[in-house]
Amino acid sequence: MTIRKYHSSDPGAPAVNQASWFQTFRAVLRACLVDGYGAGSSPPAGWSLIYDNTNGIVLKSNGVAPAYFNFQAYSPTGSNNTYGYMQCLIGASCDSVNASGLMSGDGVRSGNVTNQQRIPLRAAFAGTTWTLLADERTFVFYANSNDLNNFQGSQSIVMLYCGDDASNRSIVIGGALSSSASSALYNRFHSGGCAGSALRDPESGLLLDSVGGSLVSVALDVGSAANGSSWGMPYSGGLDELPLYPCYWLYGDTLVGRLRGLCLSPIAIYSESTLLKALGLSPSLVTRGAWAQLGEHHYAGGISGNYSPSLVLTTNPAYW
Repeated sequence: MTIRKYHSSDPGAPAVNQASWFQTFRAVLRACLVDGYGAGSSPPAGWSLIYDNTNGIVLKSNGVAPAYFNFQAYSPTGSNNTYGYMQCLIGASCDSVNASGLMSGDGVRSGNVTNQQRIPLRAAFAGTTWTLLADERTFVFYANSNDLNNFQGSQSIVMLYCGDDASNRSIVIGGALSSSASSALYNRFHSGGCAGSALRDPESGLLLDSVGGSLVSVALDVGSAANGSSWGMPYSGGLDELPLYPCYWLYGDTLVGRLRGLCLSPIAIYSESTLLKALGLSPSLVTRGAWAQLGEHHYAGGISGNYSPSLVLTTNPAYW
């Protein structure tokens, strides 16, 4: 396992094209996970590219139990153009991809039987920065174009977890569940309303088909907070390590497993600016998602969505 960190400020990193949000996302995934960039300075994380076109991309993780992940863009017209929705699918195989960029195969699903897992990308890429953390089994992607303590206008925030959990269960978490691509959806990353898709039933290990399975959500729900509020101590750097608490995910009402590389810190539960200060960074739009080194490990983080906590991405192998 080699944990790799990527950021939009790296030499040769894909730039944000604010008029083409899905193509920016495609370029970031391919550069970080498959191809690498920066003339070798940022090697790829070790995923496999199965399909890549303007309407969709399919990637395969390379862990103990590899899975296939499909990200598909909706038509760039009308209301879809307003929100820039992307659909997320997971499967045990990818047998084919149709003209719309959607894969078919064993166990392919998105969300549950009535609602698909969708992520609004357009507002998040109104800024210029992105962050990605990955190994060959898992990646976490973060982009945020809004102010530092945003709890309501969170179409501007994307936090996406994709791949294995710590027990080799394949999941994709982030965005919202909806049967329609024509309404405003919020990105959330907490158990009060997070969207997700699991590949297998955690108890039986059997593939979940299109008519079964509960929703997936992040287990640690720390409640709601008023806009601008903060929990934790207002540290201003000077730490050797950032205190962390692991995040878990639920299947229905059952706590299933721990997420890899993604944590909470008691220093800053609801304030991205406090978290950035704890990392020794001056809070700004530019430092959001930037990597900081404390002791032996690197950390990045930010607000994860509508009424959601600040989450920390870390290279600390204890949380992988």
